[in-house]
Amino acid sequence: MCKTCGSKQQSSFRGELCFHFVGAEALNRTPVLAYPELSVCLNCGIVAQFSLTDAELDELRESRQAA
Repeated sequence: MCKTCGSKQQSSFRGELCFHFVGAEALNRTPVLAYPELSVCLNCGIVAQFSLTDAELDELRESRQAA
């Protein structure tokens, strides 16, 4: 159920996300790619949720700490 509009019209899609880091110092950092399953509200389109694998989350943490 959508947390915004209460609709039960949810659908899942395979997604591709590319996490980029902010700031001039991040220009030389490699973006982190993730391929989660996205749950999207087809009624309002405001809510989309996804979960990262442990490996994807670890890569984000390591990339952020490398700043």
